[in-house]
Amino acid sequence: AERRPVAAALALAAGVLTKLAPLVAVPFLVLRWPWRARMVASVSIAAGLAAYFVWTRQPASGLAAYGGNWRNNELAFHYLALWTGSDTVARAIAAAAVAAVLGFALARGTAPERATLLGFRTALLLSPVVHPWYLGWTLMFEPLKPSWPWLILSLTMILNYGVFATPAAGRSFHLPLAWRWIEYGIPLAVAIAMWIARRAQPRSRLRTVASAA
Repeated sequence: AERRPVAAALALAAGVLTKLAPLVAVPFLVLRWPWRARMVASVSIAAGLAAYFVWTRQPASGLAAYGGNWRNNELAFHYLALWTGSDTVARAIAAAAVAAVLGFALARGTAPERATLLGFRTALLLSPVVHPWYLGWTLMFEPLKPSWPWLILSLTMILNYGVFATPAAGRSFHLPLAWRWIEYGIPLAVAIAMWIARRAQPRSRLRTVASAA
């Protein structure tokens, strides 16, 4: 991204046009590149997305069906759709929330790798479709700064393949809501416990210093 920005721009475009998820990284990389890399990335991605838009306007389009109808292994989106009474509105709110998080990170000058990870995590938690392999987009950043809740989620998400046994329905299996609460709830409980522990540490140090004084 720094030494060969044009090659990096082509790699980013290839990634976006293979899976749309890398779009969250675009604003954080493009702003740091020279104009040539910006042009290569912008033209390549815009041309590819325009082609996708034209090709997927047919009723039988798999991408259109995925974007408008599919739901699997969702938790936050389940309640968002329940609250709004509309999948379409819920999807719009989820997309707006991801955009807001990315905009906030951009305004704060967050490092590209941290901002991209934040975007992936937000999108994953709010998505109407959360297949277990989607975690690859977040887990690839774990070597930079490991997160126990997300590593545990990578374990509990295996439940989505079937609750300890391959379901008779095969690939059409959908994890019941109660099991989804276990799947997401265990990592959430760990995250809350870690947050409470971090909040308690400064107070413990303060009491130690006061006692010593």
